[in-house]
Amino acid sequence: MQKTGDVVYQCATGEVVTFTFVNHNTDMRITYRFEDEQVGRAMQGNSFNFTMGGAMRILRVFFHFINQDGTGGSYDVSLSGSLGGVFPDPPPERQAGDFVPFRRYVFVL
Repeated sequence: MQKTGDVVYQCATGEVVTFTFVNHNTDMRITYRFEDEQVGRAMQGNSFNFTMGGAMRILRVFFHFINQDGTGGSYDVSLSGSLGGVFPDPPPERQAGDFVPFRRYVFVL
């Protein structure tokens, strides 16, 4: 996997992409969905992965917080590919009131 832009990653067909998260001052509560899905998926543990297929996949990752705003809740994000490449995705996603922040990722072949 190679990063080709701010949020665009180039992958090979069949490559497994893994997202890993570290939570700070909040419980791990992350959901995600691909652009062609109507319902989000709840992440189990501190990571999830998918296999790259098709010409392009667009993914949205949603960061939920259970603590009170102002307590320093955040998530660190890192991506890796089964064929190589580890990509930290700074800055950390920080809590912003009741807003559920998300990040958008594009994966292309």
